[in-house]
Amino acid sequence: MNTHSITRPAIRVGCGLAAAALLAGCSGANQSTSATARTEAASFCSTIGRLQTAMVRPKSDSKITAGLLTVINNVTPRELAKEVSRLAHAAATGHRDGALESAFSKIGQWIATNCEVQVLKVAFDGKTVTLIPSQVRPGLTVIEFAAEATTQSAVLLRKANGVTERAADIMKLPQDQRRFKVAYAMSGEPAGVGELKPGGYVVEVGESSGRTPLAVSDLDVN
Repeated sequence: MNTHSITRPAIRVGCGLAAAALLAGCSGANQSTSATARTEAASFCSTIGRLQTAMVRPKSDSKITAGLLTVINNVTPRELAKEVSRLAHAAATGHRDGALESAFSKIGQWIATNCEVQVLKVAFDGKTVTLIPSQVRPGLTVIEFAAEATTQSAVLLRKANGVTERAADIMKLPQDQRRFKVAYAMSGEPAGVGELKPGGYVVEVGESSGRTPLAVSDLDVN
């Protein structure tokens, strides 16, 4: 199975120049601080995906969201404090706007650089959806979407248990029938992040302002 994973060191912590007699102590303190930073970054990485996945569900569980926010507030990197605060505000009020989308995007970029994740690239040339890689494994995933038109967006839909139909056949169904086949999972506009579970998915590309998909593709997560 072709997968594309990015593994980067979590946070690099420096130690200032010191006299020769203090170098050993500085090294020990630096290692201890770096270990703490790595642990916090790993906790942030594992929690943020579940939080964002929980928030984008049409009927998100407020208790689960509140619990995840409590965990994540203790390990949020300073450079993401504003973005996580926006997530917390949206979770508490239900208010979602362009600032929240920007927060999702910046967090997604941070995760792609600092967390052990897989990256799914979705490209659309006006006719065909191309997925790189064509299959991904379960776990924390960043979706990057690229298209010729800036008005287009990509959405990931998870197939319901037992659904074996191909994406193209599902998306031809009337809306009232389609909703029993797939459920919203996450967005790739312009970069989304979430925790993918095993199963079949539909990648749908369409105009941001419309409901009719321009193209779809199947994605297997296993």
